[in-house]
Amino acid sequence: MIFADRQKALAMTSDDVYEKDPIAVGGITSRGSNSEYYGSVPADVYPSILSMLAAGKYKYLLLHGHTMKYGRASITYMSFAEDFDPDEWCL
Repeated sequence: MIFADRQKALAMTSDDVYEKDPIAVGGITSRGSNSEYYGSVPADVYPSILSMLAAGKYKYLLLHGHTMKYGRASITYMSFAEDFDPDEWCL
C-alpha cells in the first residue's frame, strides 16, 4: 500500500527542520510466502503516481533499504519503473 503524506511534502520543500523529518519512505514485512509493503509519498505527487499506475506505465516498484531483521526492514528509497534490468539493480 502506498499512502499520501503531507509531512513529506513539507519536509522536501522547506529548509526548516521538522520534528517529524522522514527517516524512511516505508517498511516491508515478510513472513513465509506473505510480503507487505507500506510506504508513503509526498501528497502533491500522489495523484500523478495513481494516474501512471492506472495507465499501466509503472510495472515495477523498486525498493532499497536496510537488511531485513526478524522479517522486517525500513525502506529508505523507492522508485517506480517501466522496465527492470536485474543486472543494473541487483548486487
